[in-house]
Amino acid sequence: MRDEVADEQLGFWFMRHGETWANAHQVACGGDCDESMIDSGREQVRQAATFLSSKGFVPNLIITSPTERNRESAEIVRRELCLKAEIHLEVGLTERMLGEWNYQHHHVVNELILSEAKPKGGESRAQFGERVMICFNNLRDRLFDWPLIIGSRGTARVILEQNHEGTATSFPNGKLMKVSLSQSKRFEVATIERFDSD
Repeated sequence: MRDEVADEQLGFWFMRHGETWANAHQVACGGDCDESMIDSGREQVRQAATFLSSKGFVPNLIITSPTERNRESAEIVRRELCLKAEIHLEVGLTERMLGEWNYQHHHVVNELILSEAKPKGGESRAQFGERVMICFNNLRDRLFDWPLIIGSRGTARVILEQNHEGTATSFPNGKLMKVSLSQSKRFEVATIERFDSD
């Protein structure tokens, strides 16, 4: 336990995975669809890795969900930065399960995603948010080392909502943010700094 280190700042960098076919075609794709990235998405991740390097950020731990688009993003970052970092898979960070909403156009499902509606075969917004927050609370002691966390737009939204940045805030593929946490014993966001990697 590292709670006795009261003056040490906790935090992490967060990157959204690179673009998939579903992202490029503006259709919903939850954690129950294991889409891989397309070439443009791999390039977005390479650009993000270059940006992280320009900031002098060298993570010794990368945390991501088990979905292919996130795992591949983690591998690209590790390769581009010549890291020996461990890649730690966390099921709790998997994108929201969208069930019957998967592969419907964004203009159909965006409002539903932000509502309290629950798709058949999927999770409600509240269930997803609770799952992600439980995961972050369980990871809290690993955030003294400032890992890189790679995840989805939904996971980014949960983080941004902790800082009252609004529920509909866009967080494009390959985008980065630096998240500092409060000294609370629970996961509480203190500040968020957002970056464009291009």
